[in-house]
Amino acid sequence: RRLVAERALAQHCPELLRAAPQLGELLPLLAAAGDALAKVLGDGRPAVLTFMYSSCATVCPITNQTLVAFEQALGAELSRVNVVSISIDPDHDTVRRLAEHARRTGARGSFFTGDPAASEAVQRAFNAWRGGDKMNHTPVFLLKGRGSATWTRVDGLVTPRQLLQIYRG
Repeated sequence: RRLVAERALAQHCPELLRAAPQLGELLPLLAAAGDALAKVLGDGRPAVLTFMYSSCATVCPITNQTLVAFEQALGAELSRVNVVSISIDPDHDTVRRLAEHARRTGARGSFFTGDPAASEAVQRAFNAWRGGDKMNHTPVFLLKGRGSATWTRVDGLVTPRQLLQIYRG
C-alpha cells in the first residue's frame, strides 16, 4: 500500500492509505457483542481504529485512555462513530477478557479478537504488523470518514484533542 503524507498535526504526520484494505476477505475477528469487524468497518460510519492488547503496560493504556477521552468528547455523536481496538495478542485476549478490559477502563468502543492468523492479517492490511513480537508494537491511529474508503494514519501518541481535530478534519 502506498502511503502519502497529507498534513502534519503537532509532531505527528497523518498519512493517507490510498488503497483501503480488503477486510472482508480477512476477518473472522469478533467483538464481545458478536459483531464481525468487516461488518462494523463496512457500515458506512466514520471509524477510528487502533491496535492494542489488554496486558500491555506500555503504550496501550495511554492509547486506550486517549480513545476513552475521545469518546467522551464526541458525546452523543459517539453513536454514529465506530471506535475500534483490535487485539494483537489474541491468544490471551479472548472476547470475555476484552469485554472486562473495556468495562474496567471505561471504553465504550468495540474490542476485537480472533485467531492469531486473522489478527496478523488485519495488522498487515493496515501496515501495523511488527513481526509478531507484541512488545515491538507502536501506537497507531487510523481514521476513516463517513462512507470513505480512505484511511488517515497517525503514527505515535496523540492527545485526545489532537485526535478529535484529525477526526473532524
